[in-house]
Amino acid sequence: MTASLRTTAAKDLPASVSVIHGEDLANGAVQHLEELLPQIPSLSWAGASSRPRYFQLRGIGELEQYQGAPNPSVGFLVDEIDFSGIGMIASLFDVDQVEVLRGPQGTRYGANALGGLIKVKTRDPSTTPDLHVEAGAGEDGLWMAGIAGGGAIPAGDGVDAAWRAVLHRAVSDGFRHNSFLGRDDTNGRDELNARLKFRLGADKLWRADLDLMYANFDNGYDAFAIDNSFTTLSDRPGRDSQESRGASLAFSYLGWNDLILRSITAWADSDIEASFDADWGNEPDWGAVGPYDFFSKTLRNRRTLSQDLRLMSGAAGDWSWLTGVWLSRLEETNHVADDGLYLEDAFVRSLDSRYRATSTAVYGEVGWSWTPATTVTAISRPRRARSSPAATGARPRCLGSSRCRPGT
Repeated sequence: MTASLRTTAAKDLPASVSVIHGEDLANGAVQHLEELLPQIPSLSWAGASSRPRYFQLRGIGELEQYQGAPNPSVGFLVDEIDFSGIGMIASLFDVDQVEVLRGPQGTRYGANALGGLIKVKTRDPSTTPDLHVEAGAGEDGLWMAGIAGGGAIPAGDGVDAAWRAVLHRAVSDGFRHNSFLGRDDTNGRDELNARLKFRLGADKLWRADLDLMYANFDNGYDAFAIDNSFTTLSDRPGRDSQESRGASLAFSYLGWNDLILRSITAWADSDIEASFDADWGNEPDWGAVGPYDFFSKTLRNRRTLSQDLRLMSGAAGDWSWLTGVWLSRLEETNHVADDGLYLEDAFVRSLDSRYRATSTAVYGEVGWSWTPATTVTAISRPRRARSSPAATGARPRCLGSSRCRPGT
């Protein structure tokens, strides 16, 4: 397990965990975390998006961005980069393993993991040259293609260096037909993932890992029909897109006797659009109860920057300990724009909001091997957070009728 404060075998963690390895992912022919989730006990997700973005573990978590965000209850990491609350970019191509920790992980990861933690661990660079190419096709206009490869980088004596690059794209029409517009792509998916990783180190002395990633999920959202069929009637189909850029730098120094110093710096910047035809129909089909029209669009930008610095003892011996400090800066802006028409009453409403938070924590963990089969662990994580939420916007405005009231 790499989702714990120190790399630990899953059987030794004092928590309920699930680990699905890369071989199982390949044998299952799964392309996205969504296809894997039914195999994980006590894990569910909200379906109001083209891909799962909001998760619940043992019933704890968010259903959409208006409940708890931007401080989600289930943490979500891709390698060391935090995408909690915006986890739809979880492609499984060239993934080493998926780790799920159920139950509160607040002592390890703070307030963003009160319900649990999901971590997608991608493959690390290796000095052994390799190349993997994958392609596939299926129903509903599905096609996918990916390439991954890496190898050694020339370096000085006693230093090993390696790289790994990944590029993957998957496209489908979204298995919906919009009969009003005569289109099959209004619920389509176009998902691109790219990663570049470098590893540099000297054996048993130090190691540095640099990860760069880019994801662009440009998906449509036209998922619901009034008769619960796969034939939709929307006249203004929506979008569910997420474009994310991320980077992390992890450095470990092992040159001291039985001591390890580890530093993890991570950054992410995501632009998200979630829009949909809220009446799920069109004027001719609404007939006598119309005209009826309602469209909602939310634009989000979320940035995170974090630094984790920890000092650990070696794993040998009856006692083990670690101590560390964690700092995080979160910024999120939202722009919500709704417009609609019912009979003679039209409305337009908008809301702009901004959230900024700076969090710090000092944590420590002490473990004692009481018996060969029993370890007693004590963890402490005092935390301080400072936030500055703000919201500005226009109240709903009614156009065209004196009978219309705000909120109609």
